[in-house]
Amino acid sequence: MRGFSECFFYFLGQFGGIVFADEQGMYQEISSEIVNLIALSLTKGLSLAKARQFWLQTASREQAHELKREFAWRFPDKACILEVAFEEALKKAQFIVKDCLKFHIHIITFLSVDYPVRLLMISDAPLVLYARGNKDVLQSPHTLGVIGSRRMTAYGERLLRDFIPVWTSAELIIVSGLAFGVDSWAHHLCVKSGGKTLAVQAQGVKKGYPRGIQSIYDEIIKNNGLVISEFHDEAVQADKRFLFPRRNRLISGLSQGVIVIEADLKSGSLITARMALEQNRDVMAIPARLDDERSRGCLALLQEGAHMILSAEDVLTVLGVLSSSKDVITNADKLYQHKNIENPLLSFDSESFQWGDRTQRERQILELCRTATSLEDILEQCGENAGSIMATVTALVIKGDLTEKSPHSYQTSLTLK
Repeated sequence: MRGFSECFFYFLGQFGGIVFADEQGMYQEISSEIVNLIALSLTKGLSLAKARQFWLQTASREQAHELKREFAWRFPDKACILEVAFEEALKKAQFIVKDCLKFHIHIITFLSVDYPVRLLMISDAPLVLYARGNKDVLQSPHTLGVIGSRRMTAYGERLLRDFIPVWTSAELIIVSGLAFGVDSWAHHLCVKSGGKTLAVQAQGVKKGYPRGIQSIYDEIIKNNGLVISEFHDEAVQADKRFLFPRRNRLISGLSQGVIVIEADLKSGSLITARMALEQNRDVMAIPARLDDERSRGCLALLQEGAHMILSAEDVLTVLGVLSSSKDVITNADKLYQHKNIENPLLSFDSESFQWGDRTQRERQILELCRTATSLEDILEQCGENAGSIMATVTALVIKGDLTEKSPHSYQTSLTLK
């Protein structure tokens, strides 16, 4: 495993750097590209998709003042606003780098070799990840998202006790959200059975969140696991409504497949499952009693075509992983063995980026939002599960297809074909 400082020296020798002092007074030179990319990810008024597009189409990325000049050419209608926002974000970015040095937090940009290949394949991949722990976990070819109710029953607990050791013996990385219930129990059992686990937090990585989860957080770090977030703790957006749906898309995006242990019909786990479907991941669910409300979400997924899981080995079959043989080459193995495959984020095509395939639900929402439309009207017109609609709206906002014109009001500038 490479030392902590190496992730900061990745671009040295190619570009100029910025010197920071850590808490021991030792000086570290950080690539100015990393600082500028963090600043761009924090710039208000730029969606994730537009920020990525801007970065990939801009030649001068090393000097902040050159980047600011590019705003006038690429965004003439709001260049002044973006220049001011970028300047404010640049100050935050410099603080974030210092803080990451102090707390031994890895900064992993989407251009880094440490960025997980599977996550690069989703359309709304973060520009920057913050990680604490063993970042080599991100390079594992076999990952399973384990999600479910915060109000886990004894049945769910028993299932995880039986299943997790089988999955860790097959060298699956368990990915989850470090929340109470199924998430934290999955992380804990993975560590206890000698496996590695990847926790995705919504609000930074300096400490466990919520507060009562700190012992699990410490356990993960101590046992060669990893905690990641697309946000630094000091830069979490004020509006927290979309933080958890954004985290959920990372859980599914980092996973080969996602299994729902227990969930009711309004559970955030169903949002994650539907995001997994949109990302072309396998979705699995466990059947249970019809009269148990925490089984209804799983039963709904099964009705919609999710893989029915009746044993731990069923999951290995779905993922193409066999615990008795480590010589099996799966599609995921091939993906990682050929890391020079074309990266959709580095080969930007404006036409396909703007118009790529839309699901029926996405097209319906975009049609409704040709003019500013309230969230209440969207939910009423779509007439489906509110959680599912919210997940789709969030995904469209993250992609840059929808803009929040005012609180709970959305509009698109796209013209659907």
